[in-house]
Amino acid sequence: MSPDMLAQAFGRIDRRTRNIFGGYALAFLLVAATVLLGLPPLVRFGAAVIALAAGAVAVSEATERLSQRLSPAATGVVQSVLGNLPELFLSIFALQAG
Repeated sequence: MSPDMLAQAFGRIDRRTRNIFGGYALAFLLVAATVLLGLPPLVRFGAAVIALAAGAVAVSEATERLSQRLSPAATGVVQSVLGNLPELFLSIFALQAG
């Protein structure tokens, strides 16, 4: 992609969306930093909870944006599938950790 195309694509993203997904990226980096620095498990858990909440907000925003292009029935299916992803990931990781 050319720089002009990227500028045009990112110019269409509003400030709220950039803040939501930027916050999610920062929360993910926070979790990575706590692991790399070897911080206590409680601190890593707290960072993971923050990242999980940010992920839920990001999925909610993405679903809301998608609902503008889909029918109400299709939007309901997408919301029911994607709405539980953060909890699914949490349960998978918790099972792996024992």
